[in-house]
Amino acid sequence: MAMPGGLSELVDELRAQRDGKDCVFNVVLHVAEARGLRGLAPHGLNDVKVRVHMSNEPIEKGKISKIHHKTSTPFFDWVAKLSFKGQPLAFFKSFLILEVLHDRGALNEKLVGLLQIGILDIYLSRDHKFPMQWYTIVDLESEEPAVATGYVRLSVIINTMDESGAAIEQVPEEERARCELMEIPRQHNYLTATGSYNIIFKVYQGSDLRAMDGRWNTADTYIKITTPTGMNFTDTRWSDLNPTYNQQLQIPLFEPMFRNTILVELWASQGLSDSLVATIPMSWKDIFCNQEYYNLPRWYDLFSLPDAGTAEQIADGFELAINKVHQWTAKAASSAVPEYDAFMSTFKRSRGGQYQEASVYCGRLLFSVHVEDREGGTKLPSLAQTDMKPKDCHLFKDTKHTMMFRLQIFHGQGLKVPVDGKAEVEVQIGNKTVVSSRVGIGGDLCQWYQAIELELDVPYDQNMWPWTDDDYEDGWFPADIIDHALPPVWIRVFRTGPSTALKNIVGGTVSGRQLIGFSKCTLRDLLQLEDEKPSTSRDPRHDNHLKAAGNKNCTVILNKKGSSHPPFFVAAAEEVKPFYSSKFAKQWCMATPPWPNDDDERGNTMSMDPYVGAQCLSLDKDGTCCLEPSEAAGFLWVSLKLYLPSRGQVENAKKGPPILSPFTKYNPLPIPKPLEMHCVEKFKLRMHIYQAKDIPTANPCGLANAYVQILFHGHSEKTHPVKWSNSPTWDTTLETKKMELPCLGWPGNTDLDLEEEEDDDKKYKWWDEGDPNTWIENYSMLRFAQRIEVRVMEHHNSTNKLLGRCYIAPEACLHTQTDPQWYELYLGNPEQDEGRILLSAQMLHENDPILKDPPGALLPQRLDAEHASNKKKVEGDPGFNWNLADAQNDVCGVKYFDDAFCREKMPPNPDARDASSVNLRECKVQVQVLGLRNMRPGLGLKSPKLHIFIQTTDRWDGDPQSYKSTKPKEDPLNPNYMETFELDVLLPDDMEYAPDLEFIITDEDSGWKSALK
Repeated sequence: MAMPGGLSELVDELRAQRDGKDCVFNVVLHVAEARGLRGLAPHGLNDVKVRVHMSNEPIEKGKISKIHHKTSTPFFDWVAKLSFKGQPLAFFKSFLILEVLHDRGALNEKLVGLLQIGILDIYLSRDHKFPMQWYTIVDLESEEPAVATGYVRLSVIINTMDESGAAIEQVPEEERARCELMEIPRQHNYLTATGSYNIIFKVYQGSDLRAMDGRWNTADTYIKITTPTGMNFTDTRWSDLNPTYNQQLQIPLFEPMFRNTILVELWASQGLSDSLVATIPMSWKDIFCNQEYYNLPRWYDLFSLPDAGTAEQIADGFELAINKVHQWTAKAASSAVPEYDAFMSTFKRSRGGQYQEASVYCGRLLFSVHVEDREGGTKLPSLAQTDMKPKDCHLFKDTKHTMMFRLQIFHGQGLKVPVDGKAEVEVQIGNKTVVSSRVGIGGDLCQWYQAIELELDVPYDQNMWPWTDDDYEDGWFPADIIDHALPPVWIRVFRTGPSTALKNIVGGTVSGRQLIGFSKCTLRDLLQLEDEKPSTSRDPRHDNHLKAAGNKNCTVILNKKGSSHPPFFVAAAEEVKPFYSSKFAKQWCMATPPWPNDDDERGNTMSMDPYVGAQCLSLDKDGTCCLEPSEAAGFLWVSLKLYLPSRGQVENAKKGPPILSPFTKYNPLPIPKPLEMHCVEKFKLRMHIYQAKDIPTANPCGLANAYVQILFHGHSEKTHPVKWSNSPTWDTTLETKKMELPCLGWPGNTDLDLEEEEDDDKKYKWWDEGDPNTWIENYSMLRFAQRIEVRVMEHHNSTNKLLGRCYIAPEACLHTQTDPQWYELYLGNPEQDEGRILLSAQMLHENDPILKDPPGALLPQRLDAEHASNKKKVEGDPGFNWNLADAQNDVCGVKYFDDAFCREKMPPNPDARDASSVNLRECKVQVQVLGLRNMRPGLGLKSPKLHIFIQTTDRWDGDPQSYKSTKPKEDPLNPNYMETFELDVLLPDDMEYAPDLEFIITDEDSGWKSALK
């Protein structure tokens, strides 16, 4: 979904602060006065009132001022507070609507003029505030929407729960205000605007729109464009999910404007009322600054939030009814009901809310945006809707291109599936969905090893995406068919089973299954293609093409040269070789893998290898998932294949034989498991755990008794607990027993170094003392192993409480001891930090010589450029740059240097080159304790005592040299200590590894009360 610049980052930041829970925003509007209002009553004046509401909420939820009779210059001095509780994106996409109305008693009021102010514009201003100033109001539905119908002076402030916000400005007294000179920013937009433009939307067509009529599976749709200075509509296209609009919507724009957001909305006509299907938010500033980009016709994806459950709809209806009753009561009493705000505030707080991803696919729209500058011209900006000429609308009318996908699903880790339950994977691309089989959980894994297929026909335009048969034969295909032909790919994991409690009516989930987690990926990322960039071909036709010839991931499959099928195609009347069945697993080896290895004459021999391109997806979760706040969604290992026939083959399929999927015959065969292919090796995990900082606790006193537990492939190890510290230091090495890990040194992988066996078979080798590159080339095998889970735990009330966790990829762990790194801890949401932990990990093969060396002292090493000058050098050797940023080797996205894999060049060998160790220095820390102030009376302190320490042992007070305490004082609220202490400690010269200086307040009579750091 397109978003105004910076909005995505702002929404992510606020969502992380609130752990996905609904945010609360207060919009405080202070309307001082109005002048020069257009008279609508017979006497030429108005009975004026102001109504203010937000665009994303019903008008009944707005606020109305009292009525000022027979005036064109009302002095309101009225403050309105609008509260919004929901997700930040919905808030920032909206805008504030202020309407100045002429009240006519029992008749409907008339609009004098209105003003629109963007919520995002206010929030991005200094102090989230528009200061008190004059604004022009207009009537957008009149024949002259740019002519001022009056002027209003007001200020707007946005406050959040986490910010105090700016203060409301004082309004001058009425007598003084009437004598002031009114400074008007613009009287007539046509004449005084600093910028006059026409913004033109050329709306061509829609594709795969959401069916809003469930009975007939169709929709009557139109497109609505709303801007700060007007709105425009296309004509309705009836009963068509792939409508052709071919209309040009022109809307005038005048600067300055106080709302930057422009909304492109898809609406469905449903009898007496219309319903909003989906919205694309855009930014005027982005459009104006990137006109070359927006001038081209582009496909834009439409997604909406899941439909609200029945209980939520009832609550919305109740809130709307209360608002209507309040407005009627306030109008009858000519004043607001004071109890109303208190009741609504309590009611809103009782309604919980959680972040939900816009995951309901509503189709795609093809349109372009143009800006026409009318500054100083003879023609003024105007509102218009015109039909475009057919010759200008012949876009994506060519034969749709067939794309066939094969998703290989391997296993999932950390999925919350009950013992008697099962899990299934659903893949959605556009409006097509396919579901895997259901499997149970074994240990910590759900194992599918299954392939599922999905076929789509996508709109294609040969002029915009040129692709000839000669290009195809040479292995070229357009990058646009990967980047722009399809919406994002959704991969969802569900759980089912007799003990799986169905969500209640609030959730509105599909009966019989619950959502565990999901991953939203671009097609390019799933296929693991290189970043979008021009090709190196000298042929200018290939400037925006990718090449499948020699594709190392073999994820994009083309036909064999001179053929209409890939080399591994099996005809309908034929059968797949029985050799690919698991019955022949004993015969599988490097030379004879359990899948076809025919050459397509472009250098691709392993197109059906499911393990090429395999990747681990970290699943996300939102409010629709059936997980507790402390539960993570888990991980899923998959790979994706795409078969692309040629354009000539697709066009011939209209009259000739249809295009057959090359995957159909292979899909029923289970994917061979690593154990079946003898692709397992024995490893040990060696984890070096240093310290943690800012961790929470389950202990009421506020101090943690934390220990670290590591979980990996069914093995578990843990450290000793550290007493009473929120920044504990362990300085411990944990080592697991040898375990068999699945690896990617699989049959048919010719990129690995091979060595001959006695039976003339070939096998990958793991270690060559004289050739460190051997290990580097084989190191990517570990990306198929489970993630290493590191937990920070606390034993409290006879139970083990999880304080935070992090996951480490095994392929990112060297076999040598390297610099420790800080990892952010979290419970269920990775964006919500629960402290951090410093550690490093080693993955040691059973034949690795380092395995024989016992773990050394946990003194951190520094291998970066800053410390490179301190390393030892062999005489005559120019030395080695240990800076990882300069490393040439890149395996699985992690950079390595050769010497990190060469045993002779790594510590603890004293005769070889060594990395720089972090020095520990004898230090004295002097602390002057003056006193405490403003202690909360609710703590019930009697004789508070302050403890100061730097934790160096298993207990916070275990070392008398690094622990000191004051004498207790009788003053419980503002005690004065006036004492000086010195702590004698060894501190590292690198701030990265320095421990915390901690302070604890205790009370001798009532025990632990609180911990401060």
